[in-house]
Amino acid sequence: MEESKRACFMSRALTALFWIHILSMITNILTQDKVAEMVPQLYMPGLVVGIVCPVARIVLMFMMSSGNGHYRGAALLNIAGIVMDGSILFMPNDEKGMVGALILYALTVAAGMAVVYFEIRGHARLLQGVDGGLAEKWRRLGGWVMNIAVALMFGFGFMMVLRMIGLLVVVGVLIVWIIFEIRILINLYKSARVLKGQGH
Repeated sequence: MEESKRACFMSRALTALFWIHILSMITNILTQDKVAEMVPQLYMPGLVVGIVCPVARIVLMFMMSSGNGHYRGAALLNIAGIVMDGSILFMPNDEKGMVGALILYALTVAAGMAVVYFEIRGHARLLQGVDGGLAEKWRRLGGWVMNIAVALMFGFGFMMVLRMIGLLVVVGVLIVWIIFEIRILINLYKSARVLKGQGH
């Protein structure tokens, strides 16, 4: 009975994560400078949702973390990323401050990638023993995170030396990231359905 209740809860949690991912993607678009200039009335709602989504994600990760340390790791790294991102605003407007802000930005991006990796590993662990095929798909997506992170570092590195090549690499990585996000949404949907079936 306890396992059935746990499966139902995790199914609802994964469904919530599915919608949080979608809202986060929409928010990222609404808060872009170009979009804000074209439709300024959508900027503030996008900003509010952009604050609510990470908080909701952190709460969910902690709630899902019982017996699964990967979710707890994702939550803690998410908090660290938010703190570092906020700290950039308080950096002094001089050369040292610019260097410090750049370092903090790089660490924030790294923390964000680590959050995604730990969350994916948590999903793989959750599905292990329930649906081995789906668990393996999650593990493969975890490998995508590492590859994307390495490609992104090379892209930013090239931008400092060969700007055009670096820019092309970064654009390529962003396209791969969109495909990656779609794969995450598909897997979240499937995982929620599998666990819902386990809960009945």
